[in-house]
Amino acid sequence: TRESEATRTLADSLKDYHEQAASDITGIAGVFADLIGAALGSVNWQVIAEHLISDVDRDESEAA
Repeated sequence: TRESEATRTLADSLKDYHEQAASDITGIAGVFADLIGAALGSVNWQVIAEHLISDVDRDESEAA
């Protein structure tokens, strides 16, 4: 469906953005970078995207 495709795309974008931001912040390899990478690896980006999409849907229905 359109909503599931939007959710998947948003989840991928969120993951990519945060992984790039973490890489930019750490700037080096090592324990800190490994910890950040492990933490971001455990994030369920799909669930976050689902909630963001449902918030937008709810806001739009309330505005109508």
